[in-house]
Amino acid sequence: MAYFLCIDTSTDICSVLISRENHILCHLKVSDKNVHSSLLTSFIENCLKQANLSLTEINAIGINAGPGSFTGLRIGIAVAKGVCYGSSIPLIGINSLEALAKAHAHKSIEDLYICPMMESKNKEVYFCLFDQNMNLVYDYTCSKFDDELILSSLDKKKVVFTGNAVDSWTLQYQNHPNAVYSSIRESDATLLSGLTTHKYNMKIFEDIRYFEPYYLREFKAQKSSKRMNQVLHGPQN
Repeated sequence: MAYFLCIDTSTDICSVLISRENHILCHLKVSDKNVHSSLLTSFIENCLKQANLSLTEINAIGINAGPGSFTGLRIGIAVAKGVCYGSSIPLIGINSLEALAKAHAHKSIEDLYICPMMESKNKEVYFCLFDQNMNLVYDYTCSKFDDELILSSLDKKKVVFTGNAVDSWTLQYQNHPNAVYSSIRESDATLLSGLTTHKYNMKIFEDIRYFEPYYLREFKAQKSSKRMNQVLHGPQN
């Protein structure tokens, strides 16, 4: 039976948990700005103590790799890499948008889209679009929310909006019959557990020497027209 340590510092929430497969043994979190550097290591120690485990018994560390807060991501990943180096533990990176979407996948018999979205800066938002089976329909991007894309998607099927940017960017769709608003608005370590277990079983590990946060904003302009065409007109050969 494998034990996992999951860490999420991608937003103002500092969240740590220990799980055995998909069963959560201990979960600590606090929502406050600028506390990650002062609380993260103590949260890890306290979780280990409450779970009656040592670091040598942890099989892998799952870390929210972003997108999200630049500072929060750097702190979380630096601590996770340090623990992995020191204790020879594999590191598993989880995309924050994928984690939000995964919480809704396969939960409905209806065919639908899932649109996870995280607050960014400069009046932009991190978002993407998955189908019900977690196939990426619209690639990860950081930009203004695109009304043409969303309305086209809503005209095809239900769209579940989830994440901490929902209230800022999607209220104009609230009367659309296909708009569904998730109760999950914040990213924390509980969303990482299932994906960490899956990647561990598949032996999908990061190279700790080169692993960096997935900032996304630096790459937002790449392939934007191609992504739009895939959603509106389908895959191109």
